[in-house]
Amino acid sequence: MGPFLNDNLLDQYIRTVYPNGVTRNRDLLWDWRLSRVERVFLDGGGTFILKRSRHPLTDEARVIHSLRESDVPVPELVMSCVDEDILTMILEDLGPPVRQPTLSEAASAAVALHRTAPPEWLPVLDEAALRMLPARIRRGVEDLTSSGRWQEVDEVCALLDRIIACAPRISRGASTPPFGLCHSEFHPTSLHVGTHRTAVVDWARAFIGPGLLDLASYGGTIDPPDPAACRSLIEAYRAAGGSEEATDQRGGLPAQDWAIVWHRLWAVDWHVESCNTWMTERELDSIWQSAVERHLGEAASFI
Repeated sequence: MGPFLNDNLLDQYIRTVYPNGVTRNRDLLWDWRLSRVERVFLDGGGTFILKRSRHPLTDEARVIHSLRESDVPVPELVMSCVDEDILTMILEDLGPPVRQPTLSEAASAAVALHRTAPPEWLPVLDEAALRMLPARIRRGVEDLTSSGRWQEVDEVCALLDRIIACAPRISRGASTPPFGLCHSEFHPTSLHVGTHRTAVVDWARAFIGPGLLDLASYGGTIDPPDPAACRSLIEAYRAAGGSEEATDQRGGLPAQDWAIVWHRLWAVDWHVESCNTWMTERELDSIWQSAVERHLGEAASFI
């Protein structure tokens, strides 16, 4: 993917913050169709992080700005602008990662995150929203099917119908603490342990909702769900000062199972919405359909 923003315009923005200008030496750290991250080296020494993101990932600067006075360690936001649905940010360089965070560090960061008052404008994933989520996913699948893109969706729809039938029950307890600010992609790479400083990064999909979804997201979705590992993190979270209710059952499920079910459904909703909006290459449809079916099966296995 090419640059999101004309480099001449970008240089003008940078010179307002760094009068000495910058070199053309940039290290590409991440390049994806919706975001691009580079380390930029200044003429006079020092570095900063340049991050550019396309819609729908353009609210990250607003989230970071709102958290600047909180107990959540976030990178310093030097400047940001949104132009034609493209967010450009100049961020403090935390330095290359030196290691993965420990379980204790992850738990403590999650506690600080969930204790922080969230921006009121963030989307809310409460019990009512969770209850409607599987039906929303099914409508998205129907749209992909009616357009001729997804084929042979009987198993996907059967899994969704099973989950939809259970949704009124398993959505209960969504507001049980911890409930509030959620990172949404709280992976080991999002808790960046850098050579200069440690901070929580990648806030583009933050929301207000059950904090257990963050703890379930820590294991990612590439590997099968690991309820024992999720339980260990929940217990470490509680030991680090997190909500006492974090280990409570909800929706008739153990805390870790409940968290995995809804995190998988949250991921599926993102996949289906993405396929219907910006991820429209038909040659990739079978890959995403397979991922959706796998995640739905994983969620259904816990209910």
